[in-house]
Amino acid sequence: MTLLVDRFINLCKWPLALSALVCLLPAIHCSARVIALIIGSAHSLQPFLFGLVGYLVFWMILFRHRTAGSFLSTLEHECTHAIVALFTLHGVKGMRVTWNEGGHVRYTGGVGNWLITIAPYFIPTISILAILVTQFMAVQQTPVSQGVIGATVGFHLGSSYLETHDAQSDLKKVGYVFCLCFLPTANLLVYSLLLAFIWDGSAGLT
Repeated sequence: MTLLVDRFINLCKWPLALSALVCLLPAIHCSARVIALIIGSAHSLQPFLFGLVGYLVFWMILFRHRTAGSFLSTLEHECTHAIVALFTLHGVKGMRVTWNEGGHVRYTGGVGNWLITIAPYFIPTISILAILVTQFMAVQQTPVSQGVIGATVGFHLGSSYLETHDAQSDLKKVGYVFCLCFLPTANLLVYSLLLAFIWDGSAGLT
């Protein structure tokens, strides 16, 4: 069954890449509409923006330097690989995370698929986890929870910046052309949905 799932996902690779490329301009338009709706509404995202900008400033001063280490960002990165591997019916055998020399996830069920490889570059796992926690605690619209979620988005943006370079093995594995076609649209859609949910919950998603 795992091999069938992998074959199907791998078969969809280039059709999805081409579709994402075609949908890039509509995705930009939709993202702009989400932002316009938020600006024109009575809901305030100031706590979210404060958490986002505050973390990015802190990151630029301290965490972007290699001497500060990258354990947490590597941990999120490898956890995202592992979660998507599980969702595509692979068993996770182990995970290696280092202070500043990257990490690796080992899983069963063949060589895997491109979705496992590229997932950390458009899925903000820590932000999704923060949203699930605030949903469970029914505090998703409080200033503190919005600020925390904003900080997690900043964390993911900083981590993605550090992990996106021409020597990155994940990007080499799926191909730079594919990344250029797929990732811009995927990120626009994911972050627009994330922003809409933070703004107004499930109604915002609709």
